Amino acid sequence: MTKKAVESCFIDTNILVYASDANSPWCRKANQALKNAISGGYPLFISPQVLREYLSVATRSVTHEKTIPWNKIVKNYLRFQRAFKVFYRKILLQRKS
Repeated sequence: MTKKAVESCFIDTNILVYASDANSPWCRKANQALKNAISGGYPLFISPQVLREYLSVATRSVTHEKTIPWNKIVKNYLRFQRAFKVFYRKILLQRKS
């Protein structure tokens, strides 16, 4: 049996922002990276902090004039919670002991 070099992936806020913003020049690359990880069978993880950062970054325009509409931001937030495993500090602390 061949073992994968990487067994899971932690998804950074920037990937979520770029993947969900059609106006981003990195939208296509971010979505392709997520698709590759999913098709490779890697469990994808995020943290509550990543979710909070997504809300913060997505609600303000940093790189271009158009922001993501609020209703889409909320839909994305809920979709991310369902699509990715969310690491909570309490769970991580329990696994260490």
